[in-house]
Amino acid sequence: MILQTFSNENYDKTRHEGIEVGLKLKLNECLEVFGNTSCLRSKFTGGTYADNDIPGVPRYKGSLGAIIAMPQNTKINIIGNYVGRQYFISDQANSLPKMDEYMTVDARMSHMFKDLTAFVGIDNIFNERYSQYGVKSGSSRFFYPSPERNFSAGVSYKF
Repeated sequence: MILQTFSNENYDKTRHEGIEVGLKLKLNECLEVFGNTSCLRSKFTGGTYADNDIPGVPRYKGSLGAIIAMPQNTKINIIGNYVGRQYFISDQANSLPKMDEYMTVDARMSHMFKDLTAFVGIDNIFNERYSQYGVKSGSSRFFYPSPERNFSAGVSYKF
């Protein structure tokens, strides 16, 4: 009889290799653009799953955005985020198809008055339906849906 404890265990030996590139350009006093991208290869290097991809790690990720400075200390920040396909958590054997890639767009507007900053934001503007996290159990896949379009607001004070 095998007793399952459902506890976390360390992986066998792994190797993570990749490159990340980022760029930030201030085009003028009112506009700054930025972006980054990464390509990562994460593999098991020993044990039962040698040469398989490590689950939950996308090969490609990236973002692209802009910060627009408005008059009177107001800024608008828009960013697009891309996350590539990845294996489900617990799919060390890479036996199921990868999770779908997804892209979201977020925006935030902030206004600073002396040491006080207030902001409002919209995440996932286009209401993309996606799962950032999924788990394999046996031959089944379970998705944990990420938030649909959502709003935030807040204030901060620097002292």
